[in-house]
Amino acid sequence: MNIAKFKFAILRQKFEELVMVLFEMTKNSNLRFRFLDLAEGSVDRGIWYEKECALRYEVLRKPLGGDHIGKGSELFPFEFQSLHLIAFDDDSNSVTGCVLFHPETQTSGRLFQMAVDHVYQGRGIGTALVTTLLDRLVSEGFLECTLHAREHAVTFYKLLGFVTFGEPFDEVNVPHRHMRIDLLNRNK
Repeated sequence: MNIAKFKFAILRQKFEELVMVLFEMTKNSNLRFRFLDLAEGSVDRGIWYEKECALRYEVLRKPLGGDHIGKGSELFPFEFQSLHLIAFDDDSNSVTGCVLFHPETQTSGRLFQMAVDHVYQGRGIGTALVTTLLDRLVSEGFLECTLHAREHAVTFYKLLGFVTFGEPFDEVNVPHRHMRIDLLNRNK
């Protein structure tokens, strides 16, 4: 094992220990997780989905400025064919984080729109969201998950087991990397 891989292995181990501490802290709080049912007329679609979209707009789109800040810019044509997972505060019923997944084949799909409210960042919520989503994907028979990571988030996803592939690219005028994870071997 070369030095860089050794250092990354140590960093990953420390990160996993920190995540466990943070996750334990969030377990004892009023934080809950919920997969949304977005069927027409459902409570989730009326209340939780609106709060999720507002969070996605505030965290992911509004900071971009320019043409990317209009309300609705956080929406995708395949919204209602995607799996939505939210984290919410049980006391205030506010959405504190979210992550979405869109199936592209029967065994593969793309994670997108991962966001955590700025007030709640650094508490392990993003890690818990992605881990919960990946566990669900495995239980439903998915083998691979891909994503477009903003450059500043690449390390976060690497620590969760994702690897980069392909060349860097710009999306919404922000540098990104293609990433993927083999869901059957992610904990090895």
